[in-house]
Amino acid sequence: TRSASDYSTQRRSRPCSRADLRAPSYRRARAVRPAARYGPRRDWKLIASVFTTVFLAELGDKTQLATMTFAANGQVSKWSVFLGSAAALVLSSAIGVMAGQAVTAVISPKMLQWIAGLGFVAIGIWTLIKA
Repeated sequence: TRSASDYSTQRRSRPCSRADLRAPSYRRARAVRPAARYGPRRDWKLIASVFTTVFLAELGDKTQLATMTFAANGQVSKWSVFLGSAAALVLSSAIGVMAGQAVTAVISPKMLQWIAGLGFVAIGIWTLIKA
């Protein structure tokens, strides 16, 4: 037996007819999953911004140079080099996301941006001094 709440969770794009109710697909209640279960919606502008930032930061980086060195060997599979480097980038990005989430539980995001900015400036100054 169905309760009244079962019927309120059904999603219909059009009114049902008696023939629809006899169809096997309408015999079971279709529960609509709550949006809160899946978290916030994807922000495509943020995704594009993160992609562009990481992509430009990785161009000419030592990881790309290392990947080029592996791929330059004529006796290795280029797909193996690609899959290995792609998996490493995905894993390092996942660690970065988890670390960022853990750090923002202790430090505000604005303070984290300041710390990261000062760190980049310090590395730049150190690089110029050593040059």
